[in-house]
Amino acid sequence: MTNNVHPLAHRIEDACRMIGVGRTSLYRLISQGKLRAIRIAGRTLVSHREVERLIAEAENSYELLPK
Repeated sequence: MTNNVHPLAHRIEDACRMIGVGRTSLYRLISQGKLRAIRIAGRTLVSHREVERLIAEAENSYELLPK
């Protein structure tokens, strides 16, 4: 039996890939207070829920592109 463990928080590089932005843009979102980051063991992480919140907020705040 394999155990599918999903991370609760992501490294900056992984969060960038998930959201589809570069490091500079991600750190800008953090500094603007649009994305919350946490520090654990000297490492900056972004929680999975925070990534999902950012995407959901963007979907509700901006005009969606047509299909």
